[in-house]
Amino acid sequence: MAKVTPFLNEISGEGNWSVDLHQPIKYVLVNADISFEKIKQAFDKAGFKVEE
Repeated sequence: MAKVTPFLNEISGEGNWSVDLHQPIKYVLVNADISFEKIKQAFDKAGFKVEE
């Protein structure tokens, strides 16, 4: 998740998001009023794909 950290911090602020890495499907929780499109763009920049 180190690759996406700066992008998620930029859009939501440090400490306002988390990823459950212990499950086969990685769930991202963002505690901010941000559209899915913004979150998707952050992951795209880091080279990851996400689904809503």
